[in-house]
Amino acid sequence: MEVIMAKLRMGIIILRLALVILVLPLWAAEVLLEKIYYYVNDDVITKLDFEETYAIVKNDPALKDADSKTISNKAMSDLITERIINYYAKSEGIRIRPEDVESEINRIMIANNITDNQQFDAMVAAQGVDRSTFEKQLKRNLLIQRYISGKINLTPPSDAEIREYYNENKEFRYKITTPVYDLAWVLFKNTDQASFSARRKVQNRAEKVFQQVQMGELTFLEAVEKYSEDEVSKVNEGSIGLKKSEELSLTAEALSELHKLEIGAITPVYSSKKGLFFYKIKDRFNTGYIPFDIEAENIRRLLALQRREKSFGQAMQRLYESSYIKENVDIFDIKF
Repeated sequence: MEVIMAKLRMGIIILRLALVILVLPLWAAEVLLEKIYYYVNDDVITKLDFEETYAIVKNDPALKDADSKTISNKAMSDLITERIINYYAKSEGIRIRPEDVESEINRIMIANNITDNQQFDAMVAAQGVDRSTFEKQLKRNLLIQRYISGKINLTPPSDAEIREYYNENKEFRYKITTPVYDLAWVLFKNTDQASFSARRKVQNRAEKVFQQVQMGELTFLEAVEKYSEDEVSKVNEGSIGLKKSEELSLTAEALSELHKLEIGAITPVYSSKKGLFFYKIKDRFNTGYIPFDIEAENIRRLLALQRREKSFGQAMQRLYESSYIKENVDIFDIKF
């Protein structure tokens, strides 16, 4: 029934296009039709839609080594998914308002230690798009999140499932071959877009707080609560979990120094793309297996994520099957 209704609505769109085409010069009608790549339910995907989304997708770090065909497929898939969800979201009265987009932009700015629109625009430009295109993509993502959140399985994994996963993956995932550290940190965010003086201020602040902890003027936990800019770890006493030596992005000299420090010690201030930080070594494992009790919460999150992704895929499959999707091959055979 949904497919029938979608076809009827698409028929109305095609009829409207036909009426427009009748009053246009032949060359103008051909240009209009050639800009339509796909019909999706009661909407269309145009050449401009595709080009804007392609510009965003090609800058995805996960696709940095992908060829143009792979990027094109991902861009078109994202657009079709957005059109499908928008169609069903409208029927349920779900909308993304301008203030929702603005609120998400503010959250992104805070998370990246960006203080003004100029810095934000520079960050967006580094992704190869302008702010308007970025906001369109952001609106699409928010709509997908809002619509699909009520349709996926959020049942948490059981303790038995967590234990089973650990036992099945113990040899492959949890055997210690290089030193593994249980760490907490105090993070001071920095960005390449910030001015030299701004980066210098972050450096000075990090060094000052580090010295206060070293001198006993602040406890490590107080430093986390008052100064750390990692909101995720901040609620867990600065803990960032277990990290293998090669995951720390430290120099060989810094790693050698880290390995010599005792449990409970505070490291010097280090620098990375995320900013400046210093660690507290909560524990270190050199041989054997990472204990189950330490990994249990990580496994719980992993299994929950896998469950959500599977449920999302199933929900999207049902929506695809209920939708009218037609490539406009007779007009413009897009090559991936």
